[in-house]
Amino acid sequence: MENISRKIIVISILSILVTTPTFAMGISISLGDGRDDMAISDTYRLSTDTALKAKSTFDGHYIYQDRQLYGDDDNTLVHYVEGNGYNSKNVIESSGPLRVSTSSAAGSQSASISQTVMGTGNIFAELQGTQGSDFVDQKTNMIDGSLSLSQSLAAGSLLSASQGTEMSGISCYLESSSLSSSNAMLINGFFYKVEDIKADLTAASQGKAWTMGEISAYGDNCLDEDTLGSLGSKSMGLSFDSSYVKDGEDAKTAPIFKGAVQTNAVNMDRDVFDSTTKTGQAQSSTELESQTYGGQVGNFWGWLPLGNIYDGTTACRWNQANPTIQLYLLTDANYYAEGLNTNSVCTAIQTAANIWDAATYQKLFASTVIASSSVSRDVQDWKSVHSWEYIGPNSNGVFSPGHSHTWYTTSSQKDGFFQIIESDVDYNTYYSWNTNGNSDGINYDVETIAVHELGHTLGLADLYNKKNAPLYKAQDQQIMNYQYNHPLWLGNGDRQAIWNMYGR
Repeated sequence: MENISRKIIVISILSILVTTPTFAMGISISLGDGRDDMAISDTYRLSTDTALKAKSTFDGHYIYQDRQLYGDDDNTLVHYVEGNGYNSKNVIESSGPLRVSTSSAAGSQSASISQTVMGTGNIFAELQGTQGSDFVDQKTNMIDGSLSLSQSLAAGSLLSASQGTEMSGISCYLESSSLSSSNAMLINGFFYKVEDIKADLTAASQGKAWTMGEISAYGDNCLDEDTLGSLGSKSMGLSFDSSYVKDGEDAKTAPIFKGAVQTNAVNMDRDVFDSTTKTGQAQSSTELESQTYGGQVGNFWGWLPLGNIYDGTTACRWNQANPTIQLYLLTDANYYAEGLNTNSVCTAIQTAANIWDAATYQKLFASTVIASSSVSRDVQDWKSVHSWEYIGPNSNGVFSPGHSHTWYTTSSQKDGFFQIIESDVDYNTYYSWNTNGNSDGINYDVETIAVHELGHTLGLADLYNKKNAPLYKAQDQQIMNYQYNHPLWLGNGDRQAIWNMYGR
């Protein structure tokens, strides 16, 4: 008797008019013989102003689909590609003008998806894939801004997903994650009122998970290829914090606050990730908002990270009692070009450290700052170094006065916190610096900037764009808010945050 192999094609279309001005529709295409199965399915919730064109073809081994969408108002697209050894999901949600072009190929053992997304307003786009114990994810979320995004995913012997992103907006977020049976590597960025955000990221997993690429804002490099490559071989994380300002019209005009950035890169064992994820899900179930916890004293708020991997962040602090963090001042050519007195600079940084020390019973910082020409900036070497460097290039006259790099280990946690091991602070040589307390449009006082950056050294987050907080502009009493000429004492919210971490 002759054996006949049959491929069965099933096409299902469901179209439902929901309410004006939206329309809902589902399309499902499957191909297989019970052994080599593959499927592509889509659900759409579209405005009546949206045009959608989709074309599917078959060659006996693959299903191919191309689609284009042009629309305004509210649109939601959910796209599944599945086979015997993998599955993937692609979600796009928008409110505002949107243009999407997607190409997909589904086979029983391999698949590919590539797409471009362009639009303004509010856009959320996520592309994720699973293959055995391997998982990859690329995510972008923009509020009140503009976005140009390319994403791709490949499933087969290697599972990988990439994104190339250019965006700006009131609030933006991006994430690149990869998980394997042995480890998890996670990259994310939070951007508040930032322009010129660029990211080129790839997440891959095949027995081991890794994520590579770079992120920049205003032309300032927030994460680079070398740093991510180094983190990929260690159980370690890095947090980068920076705010950006535009010069005032003259020396007596205050700089204009433009925006703030926090990026995180972390590599950890899979069992640590799973444990932290459960903690994050439990925290989410109690409706603690986003990546921060708000502590209120009177009318003021202070903020610190939760340690919520599930929401994309980690919490870290110096877990040992009385950490006595030794700070260093790098005395290189960049520093000497500022014409500063070294004793005065060390005193200014030490005074800023003493402000935090005074808020808790612990000895947080050592009693002196060590000046040295042999220490290194922004290199993980177990030394917390303050240094001067040019931070740029600028975009439309926008610069960062200073930023911090904080490293922490991810091998274990104590009370939900990973262990900080080093925090470097950079001061931008674009500006003039002094130690007399004077900050204006082109001059900055070392102590004023240092006291804010040392908050990051201790593990605190910036007070920007927090959903549960009062308007951030009303919170300029807090050191961890943006303020170029801050009174040199902690706000009640700053104190509440540090008490939560280190005790009173």
